Amino acid sequence: MPDRSWYEVAMVGAGGLCVALAWVVELRDWPGAMLWIFAGLSALLTSQRTSRRALKALGERRIDVDTLMFVAAIGAAAIDHAVEGAFLLFLFGLGAAGEHMALDRAERSLKHLESLVPVAAERGRGDGTYEVVTIDALRVGDRVRVRSFERIACDGIVIEGQTAIDESTLTGEAMPVEKKVGSEVFAGTLNTGSAFVYEASRPAAESALARVVHVVTEARSKRASIEMLTERIGRVYAPCVLGAAALLFAVPVALGYEAAVWFYRSMAFLTAASPCALVIGAPATYLCAIASGARHGIVFKGGESVERLSRVKAFAFDKTGTITQGTPRVHRVLVMEGAGRSAVATEQELLSLAAAVEALATHPLADAIVHEAEERGLELPEVSNARQIAGRGVEAVVGGQSVQAGSPKLIDNQPERSDALQHVAALAAEGCSIVVVTRGQHIIGLIGVRDQVRPDAKAALAALAARGLRLTMLTGDHAGSARVIAAEVGLDEVHAELAPGEKMTWLESIEHETGRVAMVGDGANDAPALARASVSLSMGSAASDVAAENADIAIMGERLMSVAEAHALARRARRIMVQNLVIALGVIATVAPLAAIGYAQLGVAVVLHEGSTVVVVLNALRLLRRWRLKGTLEDIDSPRLTRHVDN
Repeated sequence: MPDRSWYEVAMVGAGGLCVALAWVVELRDWPGAMLWIFAGLSALLTSQRTSRRALKALGERRIDVDTLMFVAAIGAAAIDHAVEGAFLLFLFGLGAAGEHMALDRAERSLKHLESLVPVAAERGRGDGTYEVVTIDALRVGDRVRVRSFERIACDGIVIEGQTAIDESTLTGEAMPVEKKVGSEVFAGTLNTGSAFVYEASRPAAESALARVVHVVTEARSKRASIEMLTERIGRVYAPCVLGAAALLFAVPVALGYEAAVWFYRSMAFLTAASPCALVIGAPATYLCAIASGARHGIVFKGGESVERLSRVKAFAFDKTGTITQGTPRVHRVLVMEGAGRSAVATEQELLSLAAAVEALATHPLADAIVHEAEERGLELPEVSNARQIAGRGVEAVVGGQSVQAGSPKLIDNQPERSDALQHVAALAAEGCSIVVVTRGQHIIGLIGVRDQVRPDAKAALAALAARGLRLTMLTGDHAGSARVIAAEVGLDEVHAELAPGEKMTWLESIEHETGRVAMVGDGANDAPALARASVSLSMGSAASDVAAENADIAIMGERLMSVAEAHALARRARRIMVQNLVIALGVIATVAPLAAIGYAQLGVAVVLHEGSTVVVVLNALRLLRRWRLKGTLEDIDSPRLTRHVDN
């Protein structure tokens, strides 16, 4: 807690002691001077913030909650109710201190992220030694060494060693992530394995963690519509309350009723009707939601993003990089049998031959084949005379024979064409892209490559479907591949082979039929659709500037379950916000009329009014408790998730 908050709590505590002594003096009927001394001292100690803000508001020719409380306290003292006036200021100060402590707690949960980045790092010298430098001195391309259980100073790529990194501070995922040469690492994450060396890819000030802190800091100024509405109501409502209190006093006095009685009632009414809890309810709730999301790798770009996500009736998902991991992997290796092909006896030999040729290519399917060969520890044969064949694949000489690896077009004019086409159709039905491998004049094998479904995709979609949401896949990929992936995760509604403009058309159609729709994509290829949706979420934003910038909500990690968690958090925030408004309005609607007719004394009005403010703040703080949706692909065996089918 900042020093200022401790000072405020100390002043309010001392003021509370003084008002208690004043009450004892009043109950004991001791000399009145003692009562006024203790009550006055309590008011001075507890009203420092209130008096400053009230005077500032009056100087700006406006009336706010602080003005109402200050007027009510002075009014109570004027009619010889100094103890109740001091008690009002004490409870108002106590509520304000509690509010600031609560908001400080939300702020600290965000600032904690910044503190995770170390102040220094070990930078490599040209002679192979390392020197300790501040993180501001690190430049792109610098070699940085990280020892066991040290935090990473800036984003980069591993160039030496293998380890496991705890990325929970950034992505919310508790399980350490295995890292090897070529893997990305992020500032602020913890090295839980052995020492390694990485090459800086971004300055420390531009790291993924720095982007999160920057976005969340900006988010606090981007208020939800309900926040702005309650603030506007507060600006109009406060002068109306003061006017109503004045009329409550003036009209009965003009009619001949006792002035002291009605002045007391007007001060009680003024206290009960003040909109403290009403004004703080929505901002406190959304600030806590934003802070809570940031701790779990979910970055809301303002209270409006939280509010809009809580209202959606449908979710649309891109396929590649969203439901799938966006990294193709070898799914099946098929060795063709028959005359002229007996030299290739096993799938390991076929795979090593294909990987040797494809190592010269740069497309994702080639990368998948080479990766699979490396994973299996296969030794690749030497190749020569390699060349690209436009529209068909790659050709090279291996062991004195021409070997080709490429698209199914290589099957044309081959003697085994009929058999090969049957296998191609079977692999395509499994959602694979096919790489054909030929040697000489014969097809020696087929390799099926496909994107991998995210491990938690089925569970995440099941969690969303359980809330009655309509779920749709919108993808530009081939319809067969899209339907295979959709079947794996239990998703029925699929619209495939869509151009970017067609995705927008489908979003408009879904919104017209169902209501507000959220679009989930990778932030780069789906920019038009993300912009058209009621609210947009991007996956994998830790590694992508574009993903973080193009969406209303950035999912920093690779867990699709984070989308379901973001929606659950937004809905919970909205429920708490509504609860806070009901509490605030309920206290005003109940206590203010009772105070006006004399059934609620000033002390009762003070306790209930300030009590509602404290309850509202504590209710909002519930969002900061740690949470995580349960469920994995293994333990949720979902039925079909929607009834919408694209014919």
